[in-house]
Amino acid sequence: MEEMAYTCLCCKKRFKGYGNDPWPLARESYSPEDGLRACDECNELYVRRGRRMLASQGIFDRSTVTEAQMRELYHTIMDDKD
Repeated sequence: MEEMAYTCLCCKKRFKGYGNDPWPLARESYSPEDGLRACDECNELYVRRGRRMLASQGIFDRSTVTEAQMRELYHTIMDDKD
């Protein structure tokens, strides 16, 4: 079976392999077939940080996060990365 190639949602670099679910930096849980994944490095640096930030607010389920919270979280994390 050939490894799939994806573009990381966070850093925009191409990578091969399975990748990681980019939630909460993306609204939905993406399957590999959807093409939106996070590379291992960005998963550690940004995606997991976003999940910890939500957990500190008592938010553990993606269905309870509002669009406004998602946008704020994304900009807080991604604007801080540069």
